[in-house]
Amino acid sequence: MKQANSVAICILLLSASIISVGRQKSKTVTCKAEVFAALKPLPELSYQCPSGVTDESDERILKSPERLQAINSLITEFGSFNDPAWWNSPVSDLNACYLRGKPGALSDEEREQFAGVEYQPRLLGNNRIRLVVIPDPCYQTAFNGSNAFLLYRIGPTVYVTQILNGYYSRLAPSVFLHLFRSNSEQMIEIETANISGMRPETSSHYFVIDKTTHKAVPKKWSKRGRKLTVHFGVRRPGAALACSPCHSAAIKRFRLRSRFALSSPLRT
Repeated sequence: MKQANSVAICILLLSASIISVGRQKSKTVTCKAEVFAALKPLPELSYQCPSGVTDESDERILKSPERLQAINSLITEFGSFNDPAWWNSPVSDLNACYLRGKPGALSDEEREQFAGVEYQPRLLGNNRIRLVVIPDPCYQTAFNGSNAFLLYRIGPTVYVTQILNGYYSRLAPSVFLHLFRSNSEQMIEIETANISGMRPETSSHYFVIDKTTHKAVPKKWSKRGRKLTVHFGVRRPGAALACSPCHSAAIKRFRLRSRFALSSPLRT
């Protein structure tokens, strides 16, 4: 009897999941004209792949002078992203326009890609802090090789920090941004996902904004003896969570994940 009930519950959950996915796919997604007018083209990382390096996982690519120069150029260009209209447009609307490339409703194919489980948004964040994910043309292209830049806006000035350098993953999407406050301090969590031992595993990289440079720097954690101590009071919409100790990487739809890791930034 218990087994029959369990099967029935699984069928109901599967049906609900299928209905939910169907509704998402049928939902009309539009590149709004006012958002398209505020759109700023995202620059591409462009450089000549090093000659003599045939393996795209070779880390010598990351140290290529041309690549380093191209990244510096990207940082300079992102510093000019100070248009209030772009910052005041929701990232979901901007991403729809980046995908479509013109105003109007997304086609069935574009909508399927936009709502697909493998879609990695190029742009994440809010009207003050944004993360831009830029593909790498030479490094780990078969595994979504990319770089990520954090943009922090104060008035007309935008401060840029490269957060992920030569990042890659077998999963897509695999880069997520979470913004929250801890003890009145703005916290920035870059969550990444990959395959470890034939199972998905997430890692979280925490940053704060330096009060002098206004750039993102790794968060320093307090230690008690040999143990890392993290005390967060995290609020999610619709719920109040008190975590001591815990952190937002462990929370997924108000359920604790089975595995998570605290990490320093990936290559910077």
